[in-house]
Amino acid sequence: MEKEGKTVIAGESRVLEMLQEINKNEGYISRERLSSISRELGIPLSLLYGLVTFYNQFNLATSGRYTIEVCEGTACHINKSSEIKRAIKDAAGISVDETSSDGLFTLRDVRCLGACALAPVLRLNKKIYSKMTYEKTKELIFKLKKEAEGEAKLK
Repeated sequence: MEKEGKTVIAGESRVLEMLQEINKNEGYISRERLSSISRELGIPLSLLYGLVTFYNQFNLATSGRYTIEVCEGTACHINKSSEIKRAIKDAAGISVDETSSDGLFTLRDVRCLGACALAPVLRLNKKIYSKMTYEKTKELIFKLKKEAEGEAKLK
């Protein structure tokens, strides 16, 4: 369907709800799952892919136990959000859109977390950490690793 020169999916809100439910239950939406939905609903795969990549709430790959989102909004960028990512690379061995080999951490970029006065910020499993530096970020990663190791010893 065309609307003012843009392609629109009929029942888009229903499709979004379906995608949200899959993402919630499975933790991500696989390419195979998108292809299946495309066939079942008769919606081009490219349009579904456009939806799930437009909204940052959707994951296209499995995530680690801790999802770290680094804000790349203007205030965070100017206040060296790149140092947060460098610390995560050094401490967890991952870059943006990667998951650590131990399955603990996934790193993602987000455009803005709406906490500009606290820049630079990161969000860890929905909790905002403000005024982050290279050192504070490394300390956070090492603390989470230590906690995970302690839990593994208890099992």
